[in-house]
Parts: sequence; structure tokens; C-alpha cells
Amino acid sequence: THPLFMDKGTKFWSSDEQRQFHYQSITPEFLQYRIGERDIRDHYLPVSLLYGRQESIDCLLHHFSRVAQGLIPNALVLVCGKSGVGKTSLVMEIHKPLLKLRGSFVSGKLEEFKQVPLYPFVQIFKKLVQSLMVLNDEELNHWRQKIVDSLKHRIHVMIDIVPELQLVVGSNQPMATQLSANESEMRFLRTCVDFLKLFASDMQPLVCFIDDLQWCDVVTVKLIKKILQDSSCRYIFLIGSYREGVSSWFDTFLVYDQKSSSRTSDLQAFQDRVIPVNLPPLTVDSIACMLKDTFCIQEKAQVQSLAEFIHMKSNGNCYFVRTIMDELVKKELILFDYETEKWIWNMNHIRQEPISTEIV
Repeated sequence: THPLFMDKGTKFWSSDEQRQFHYQSITPEFLQYRIGERDIRDHYLPVSLLYGRQESIDCLLHHFSRVAQGLIPNALVLVCGKSGVGKTSLVMEIHKPLLKLRGSFVSGKLEEFKQVPLYPFVQIFKKLVQSLMVLNDEELNHWRQKIVDSLKHRIHVMIDIVPELQLVVGSNQPMATQLSANESEMRFLRTCVDFLKLFASDMQPLVCFIDDLQWCDVVTVKLIKKILQDSSCRYIFLIGSYREGVSSWFDTFLVYDQKSSSRTSDLQAFQDRVIPVNLPPLTVDSIACMLKDTFCIQEKAQVQSLAEFIHMKSNGNCYFVRTIMDELVKKELILFDYETEKWIWNMNHIRQEPISTEIV
């Protein structure tokens, strides 16, 4: 099925009525006939597909498979690229395949001007707790006992950051004992790891996506390291996206532990499970595929000149490629011609049109 047909309510310019078939009899020609294969959409609607990212998608799914099969206890895939290159879109694209592979998917996002400790993981913990709220009484009682047995006297450490947890375990849980600052931090990180482990198993690995890691705080870094260092923390697959040129994620692993003489060996202990995925700009060919699908063009060669122009203006940035396409359609430099039943454009007119080369 062509991806265009997935959009409900979309109208197409149908060419089926122009075909002459004898539907009364089943002929070889009829069996090969695909309804709507030559239909053309007469209004602009960008297809919601990724282009030029199959290698990166395969890489993510491969390493998830390693975690899901227990070949490695856990892993962190770092998706790196410039702003607008499509990092978040890439991760969201593998959401459905991960579910088919039995994985459960939760996400948290950092914000530049919201420096709350452990902010992305707090979002993740809340979503995990919310997933329990829809269970029936028997299942909820099972999870209540499971959480209490695992966390014991540390359960209020989690309640302090996720108050909704009280709705699952009850409000009569003992308060956490007072400890020194260092011991309290160690207990806090240990409790967070143990809580995550409850939701990860060989039957259903847990995928945690953390968006915009370039804005991360020290506690988030420490928890990620704690997960990777803990060999008992199995079937947890971390994905992080971070913007190129803002900060070096690998540097932060060392910077935050600069007082520790063992920081290098700590990193080496799990560096084989920290996998970088660098997203390059889109190629002319990928942009041509996008144009071909968007404007229902039969041959990719027909959009080659337009693809080269958009690539030159956008430098292959996914966000700006789509922005330029939107602008060209809005200005009717690309439009649908009902006489020829095709999308048409004039490259001379397009080249003369001033188009901004900056992303706001």
C-alpha cells in the first residue's frame, strides 16, 4: 500500500476510470491491476516518512536486539547531529518496530532553560507509573507487591520524585532514613536503577529515549552511568539524542567525574555499549525520493533538478528541506495542473525566487 493512502480524508485525482477492463471476467491483466496505483493527490501533503536513514534505523534495531536477547546487559545509543537533521524523528520512526520486537517505549525530554535534576527520568518514571494505573485490581496488586518487595524502606525515595506512585503502593509507606549527602545520593541512584529494573525483562525489554541530552544535568549523567555500570541492570536500552556543536556528550562522562582517579577505567568498562550514531545531511538522492513521493511523480529523474536546488539551499537539513518545499507550494511555484493531472514547476522561476538559507 502506498503511504499516501494512510492519510484519512485525503482526496486523490483518480485515473482508474480511464482504464478499460472487463470486470465480468477474471483475466491475467485484471489480476495484475492495482487500484489507485496511478492516482495523484491534487493538494500538497508531505508524506510522513524518513528518507536516507535506513542504515541508522538498522543500527538502532540491531543493538536493541542484542539487549533483548541478553547478549549484553544494556546499552546506550547516542544519536548525534545538527539541529533539524531529524534526530527525534529517527527515534520515533523505530517506535513501532520496537513494539513488534516486544519492547516497551518511554521517553523524556530535556529543556535548555529548565535545569531540573533528573528531569527526563522523572518524566520516564511518571509514564511508567501511569502505565500501571490502567491495570485491573489483580494486576495492580501484583505490581504493588513487586514494587514494595524491591524497594522496601527506600520506596519513599521514589514517591518524593513521583508522587503518583502512592496511588499504586498506598500512602502508608515508611519514610526514608536520614543519611549523609554522599550516602543519600548513592541510595537515590540505586533506588532509581532498581525501579527501572522492575519494568525490564527478557519478555519485555525497556526502551528509554532521552531527547536533547546537550542540556543534561549532572544527576542525569550519573544515573545513566549507574545503569551502564550495573551488570544486573539487564534488558534496558537507552537512546539519547544530542545536538552537535552545543556540548560534547562523551566529555561529560569524564568532566563530572574529574576528581575520580578511576574515571577512565569507568568509561572503558562499558564503552562497548555506548554506540554513537551520527546523522549526516540528506543527499540529493534522498531529497529526490521525498519529492517523488510527495508529488506523486513516476520517475525520480523528473525531480532531479528540483532536488539539487533544494539540497543546495538547505545543505541537506531535513527541517529546512521541508520548509523550502512548503514555501515553494505556498508561493505556487509548485502547483497541481488539472489539465495534465500533474504537479508542475518551472526551475527558472524557482531559481529566481529569493529563499532564505537560515533556519530560525
